[in-house]
Amino acid sequence: NISHFWSKADVENYMKEKFAGKITYAIIRPVAFFDNVDDAKNFNPLSKGGVKMLTKPEVSLKYVATIDVGKGSAELLLDPAKYKGTPIEAAGGKHTGTELAQALTEVSGVDCTYSISLPRWVLWFMFGDLYNMVVWFESDGYTADLDEFKKLVPDAMDAKAWFKDKGQWADGETFLAK
Repeated sequence: NISHFWSKADVENYMKEKFAGKITYAIIRPVAFFDNVDDAKNFNPLSKGGVKMLTKPEVSLKYVATIDVGKGSAELLLDPAKYKGTPIEAAGGKHTGTELAQALTEVSGVDCTYSISLPRWVLWFMFGDLYNMVVWFESDGYTADLDEFKKLVPDAMDAKAWFKDKGQWADGETFLAK
């Protein structure tokens, strides 16, 4: 049970029930955000030589850049009739933690490793919803079709493109290789 997933589903269902045939709307469903790999507010800055997330290194997870969610949303607004009532799953890349580190190594010119940002027991003990989400990532995960989203946002970023666009570590030091 992942409450913040269900709250979004509740909003989608409310819109379908309340506004079907009355207003035009579309639904965008983003997967995990690339931006979370550099999020100091969540104690996860992108530090030189490493990248961290919550999943095990070998687990593949689908990601999307927040800027690509914005681009996709703009496309939905530009052609509301085409996307009326359509759920769009937003995903630009699928990567393991190890692949995130490899992409960052290539882009930054610095050897990088992947690590888990919070021990599982801390998630379980202090952040139940987050713990449930990570367990779900590692068992079922997102079903988004990357090719479908690229029809809407052709330049949707994968990890390498996202790191290249970011271009710097959390402390502001720019990557060596661009």
